[in-house]
Amino acid sequence: MKTKGFFAMAMFSMISLGSIAQGGNNESGFGFNGYTSFGYGNNYETVRNPIHENERKYNFAFVPSSGDGINAIESHGVISKLTCTDIVSSEQVELIFALAKEFPENTEISIALINDGRVSFYGLKRQNNTFINIDNHSSVFEIGSITKVFTATLLASYVNDGMLNLEDHIDNYLPFDMNDNIHISFRELANHTSGLPRIPSNMALSSRLSAKNPYKDYSEDKLEDYLRGKAKVTDQSESFSYSNLGFGLLGYVLSKIENKIYNDLLHEKIFSEYGMTNSSTIRSEFESDLVCGLNKNGFKTPNWDFASMESAGAVLSTTEDLSKFAVAQFDESDKDLALTRELTFTINENEAIGLGWFIERAGSGEIICRHKGVTGGYTSAMAIDIQKETGVIILSNVSGFSKRAKIIDTLCFDLLVAVSK
Repeated sequence: MKTKGFFAMAMFSMISLGSIAQGGNNESGFGFNGYTSFGYGNNYETVRNPIHENERKYNFAFVPSSGDGINAIESHGVISKLTCTDIVSSEQVELIFALAKEFPENTEISIALINDGRVSFYGLKRQNNTFINIDNHSSVFEIGSITKVFTATLLASYVNDGMLNLEDHIDNYLPFDMNDNIHISFRELANHTSGLPRIPSNMALSSRLSAKNPYKDYSEDKLEDYLRGKAKVTDQSESFSYSNLGFGLLGYVLSKIENKIYNDLLHEKIFSEYGMTNSSTIRSEFESDLVCGLNKNGFKTPNWDFASMESAGAVLSTTEDLSKFAVAQFDESDKDLALTRELTFTINENEAIGLGWFIERAGSGEIICRHKGVTGGYTSAMAIDIQKETGVIILSNVSGFSKRAKIIDTLCFDLLVAVSK
């Protein structure tokens, strides 16, 4: 009934791509956040610290960037030597420069543009106060919470293979009882309605003390200790509350069912299936191709190690690999991917969620599936229009702690509007 209400409201209100508004529960989240929009209007609050949810939050409505006053040669002392291509127009190049010019030295951005199922790449870097084009479609970045889409895709494959049902309780697949006899379904983990907190209570202090790499010490033993003796849920009356813990737990359970590590599951069921040869949770595989992450001041910062929470944000990938996964979404015969895009909960009149994917309906009727990710040294955004077979993927080494990280969202949405015309 809630799903029908979402589509009915969307059809009557004719929400336009340029005026999508988010609900009041949008939050920065723990380190990497998925529940955020593509654009930021004038009513946002600055995010002070993306690790701890109670420090600053923001609510906003999307206002497309106008590009007014942009000088494609020089702006605020920053020079653009970016060039247009057969695919990327001069207007789009000006848009990219307009939004990227405030990023610090050594900022690197990799963009994949998908139009009618065809992919093109555009790379840029700020070097010596000048933005130049580079070929970085095979460069590796942390993708943060976009990892959750892959975890949800693993879940979909388990369902379609008859290994479990979405409404099954995860405690039936655990070798121990959860605290207070908590019952949580796989669906509730995958659409953030489990009632679990954003991060586990026995992790909060260590994450503050190790903000540069907050997950590294959260072992599987600590996760299991939390589940056995400390886990609490809020009123499970089908309310949305974004939870990194929920997706960390989802990957943990899926791994236990198959008795395989999370990275092996990704390679066997997803990466090999879609030809994603430069994607993994193991950073050592990509030392030579890994783009250096930057902190909020533009200096080199450590990569994040996710330990037992890897299924919430540990994947490293490229725009080339992610574009293969995005294009595969247009294949109606792919049952696993299709299942992840089926609506499972309506967040508000403008937005719903499937399994992992956040879903919005544009005024002309097309479905937009999207997710964002941030870590201490990286910000990413991914959006696809299923009906038009268009999409945009942006990977960057812009810190999720930076006030400017929101620009990546804005750029992703503006470019999606451009390629969807």
